[in-house]
Amino acid sequence: MLLLMMTMTTILLLLMMMIMMMTMMMLMMMTTTMLLLMMMVMIMKLLLLLSMIRRRWMMKTATIGRE
Repeated sequence: MLLLMMTMTTILLLLMMMIMMMTMMMLMMMTTTMLLLMMMVMIMKLLLLLSMIRRRWMMKTATIGRE
């Protein structure tokens, strides 16, 4: 009887550990994906800023050239 209880507890503990590991992995994956998304957004914003600056600079140069 005692042995059975011990085995049951060990199995339960192992299951719990597995679940914990899985959850941890899932969390890690989620965080990594979120970070990647943030990086993508940041890059997009930077590109937009660069394009805006370039457009303004081009307009400035065009106006200078026209005069």
